[in-house]
Amino acid sequence: MADVILARRSCKYPDKKFLFEVITKKRTYYMMASSQDEMTSWTDALTNILVPDLNNNNNNCNNSDASSLSSS
Repeated sequence: MADVILARRSCKYPDKKFLFEVITKKRTYYMMASSQDEMTSWTDALTNILVPDLNNNNNNCNNSDASSLSSS
């Protein structure tokens, strides 16, 4: 997964309704879903893996910072 840069709906073939692309450093993979919902599920899942949830990371950092401050 480290090589994946982006997952998004593809406009390369307009006649393919549920085509999406997974772009890596070396090549682009085109994949077809059977519905809009399935395509959205795939691209959302891949995006969630690639882009960390900053809110969760910030909460973890703040909690660890707060505990280290209170213990000193």
